[in-house]
Amino acid sequence: MDVKKSRHNDKVSISVLTSLYRCEKHLKNYFSHVSEIVNLDQIELIFIHNDPTEKEKSIIFNALQNNEHINFQYIEVPREGLYKSWNRGVNIAQGEFVAVWNVDDIRYPKSLKVQDEALKKNPEAGFVYGNRHKSYLGNTNKIEIKITKDISLSSWNITFQDGAFIMWRKRILIDVGLFDEQFKIAGDADMWYRVASNYDVIKIDETLGLFYKHNEALSSNGSSGESFIVGMRYGFFKQSQFRNAKMGLNSIKLSLIINNWSEKKIRVLCYNSIFTYLYSLKNLLKFIKSEFKTVK
Repeated sequence: MDVKKSRHNDKVSISVLTSLYRCEKHLKNYFSHVSEIVNLDQIELIFIHNDPTEKEKSIIFNALQNNEHINFQYIEVPREGLYKSWNRGVNIAQGEFVAVWNVDDIRYPKSLKVQDEALKKNPEAGFVYGNRHKSYLGNTNKIEIKITKDISLSSWNITFQDGAFIMWRKRILIDVGLFDEQFKIAGDADMWYRVASNYDVIKIDETLGLFYKHNEALSSNGSSGESFIVGMRYGFFKQSQFRNAKMGLNSIKLSLIINNWSEKKIRVLCYNSIFTYLYSLKNLLKFIKSEFKTVK
């Protein structure tokens, strides 16, 4: 690991993780929106750059040089998993709060400010999320709004709400652990559930950014196998997850799932409600019924 450059001021309270890999075509747009962030002096951008090209580095350092208000840390690493990169970023973060900003998404100017304010107003909360816009990359004519749901004991763990625009208190990772690097694309969902099992999670009624779907994005490559593993850890399942059980168990060792129950303080029976287990049982029965019909 090699920290190439950094720049800070005494006001930094938010660390923003941006993992980079073959991202040249997104960098100009990314930095144009960085410059619009209203509380830029409170933010440090942490770039974890996987196997960088000289062209990518040139664009990044030109942008940083041309905006002296950007606080940053820049790390070059060999190509690695997303959650390993995020863990690197968390470990060097200077801020009290940590947020995520994917290079191919857009954060709106006030998004980091309103999340910061929400956590400060709710000292027992570990995590804050909000609404988002969604579109396919390059298609500005079809932008949809995703209104996320408030978390409740009977429903928070049924639907993963948002992985693109999250913010959490750095200190809570002492209790819940870092991102699980076994995952390729479900590590943020796993972290979400872990935090929610130990801390209050708050939803703000603000649209935080624009999430782009495209074929190169990790989230477009499917997480059904990994979502089965997450279901095993936290005691809930959708019908589709059973169908992909083998895929999930082939990708992650069962022993590691069980070990993580204790290591990450996952309290399966303590916080899941009877409604969640009934939901999972219903989906298991639906899956068995559908498989039985297929065999016939």
